[in-house]
Amino acid sequence: MPKIKSNTAFINELLSQSGNTWLSEDYLHQVAEKLKGNASLSFLNTDINSGNIMARKVGGKVYITLPLYASAEAKIALGILRVMDAPHRIYPDKLLDEKIDEAEKALGLKLHIGQRNAVKMACNNLFLVITGGPGTGKTCVLNVINYVLLALGDKNISYCAPTGNAARRITDSTGFDAKTICKLLETTPDKMEPKPFSKSIDTIICDEVSMVDVFLAEALFKAVQTGQRVIWVGDVDQLPSVGPGAVLRDVISSETVPVARLTKTFRQKGESVLADNIQLIKNGDWHLHAGEDFHLSKPVEGCNALDQILLFYKQEIEKYGVQNVMILTPYRQHGDTCSIEVNKKIQQIVNSHPKAQIKVGREFYRTGDMVMFLQNDDIVSNGEIGVIKDIIDNMFVSILVNGKSIMLDKYALAEKITLAYAMSIHKSQGSEAKIVITLMLNEHETMLQRNLLYTAITRAKKECFLICEPDAVKKAIETEASCLRTTMLSEYLKIYSEKKHSNEEVA
Repeated sequence: MPKIKSNTAFINELLSQSGNTWLSEDYLHQVAEKLKGNASLSFLNTDINSGNIMARKVGGKVYITLPLYASAEAKIALGILRVMDAPHRIYPDKLLDEKIDEAEKALGLKLHIGQRNAVKMACNNLFLVITGGPGTGKTCVLNVINYVLLALGDKNISYCAPTGNAARRITDSTGFDAKTICKLLETTPDKMEPKPFSKSIDTIICDEVSMVDVFLAEALFKAVQTGQRVIWVGDVDQLPSVGPGAVLRDVISSETVPVARLTKTFRQKGESVLADNIQLIKNGDWHLHAGEDFHLSKPVEGCNALDQILLFYKQEIEKYGVQNVMILTPYRQHGDTCSIEVNKKIQQIVNSHPKAQIKVGREFYRTGDMVMFLQNDDIVSNGEIGVIKDIIDNMFVSILVNGKSIMLDKYALAEKITLAYAMSIHKSQGSEAKIVITLMLNEHETMLQRNLLYTAITRAKKECFLICEPDAVKKAIETEASCLRTTMLSEYLKIYSEKKHSNEEVA
């Protein structure tokens, strides 16, 4: 076993691996004893007294973290309350109804009562969370909010999302220009030191907030100026952020902020088994049904899971084209059905005779290949998808992404791009496709979690193919506890909110 150099390094490793922002003291000692024989973290109290480690007692249990994590959650809570409690105008219901009616007429739509209330809450609060599952009309609500806020005097509304794909979806579905949060902040994931937003911005609307970790949320509120409106949009049942924390979950569960819950589903016309199964998964029921828009398939001898992926993929791209079919796998690199291996197989099917190709290590990249960017830079964001248009002198690769041509040299390819016919479910967050092909097998044991399956299936706009073993689906849908992260943001919001209401000093 690796030697633990220090308590702080050990705790930081556990936090970064688990996504937790705090660890129970009992759990910490158990892990330490497994790693170090019968030894314990003998100098823990010394580190706590010196301020290198922080401890809190909640519900009779002691929790431990590092100052970096505690500070991030505390600053998010203070930031939300600062924004939310700033003086602002409250519009009369009659005026809002008039403006919403105008928006409905201008946009050619009709809001449900729950959507209408969400618009009103957005206008009368400086901080609001709008939450709902797929097909509950979040995009429709954003369109009306945009119209009404502009009619009420807003001049500048900024849209953002955690990833390039999610930002692109905002633009595609609403027509509003959207940036990644990092680009809006003018920061990078490695250097979160934002400048204050321009005072010309009236409202910041952030979508896919379930993907936002504590450090990104901290940076966002550091940039938001008092008097600016912040609207968060997201689905709390999706996978949590890759980084630490459960920001959206915690803010909602704190019950200290306004939350508009969209519960009525509009996306599918008539009966939809896909929509029904999404609700079943959300409610912890593993008795999924097959239907016209949801297909269940079990691997059998002579036609294993990989065979079925390829079979369904060939069948669906003939109907809808490569751009509209998405393969999602639990693992990126583990086993025959990981996204890396599936990509190689798909490449042979759809692009076996390219105009040119280039070899990088053990991988081939070909003209016509769909590729995903793995890093942020000034032009593209991590997760954005493009198409290889040209390979020059076996050294340079020209990629078209969002109408822009990007040139990469051979030696940058391994770090900057990967094939994108298939991707991990984690990587798919913020994306969607007409057709989704995904799988859930017993061999995916460590990944069998409800929100992983929920995230995969909710990427489908029209139809979903689930290749699965019933026991794996049952275990995944019943496994919710392992998805829960130990955090304190909700506690900070409650504590600071109570202090504000009692006029106590909170910072």
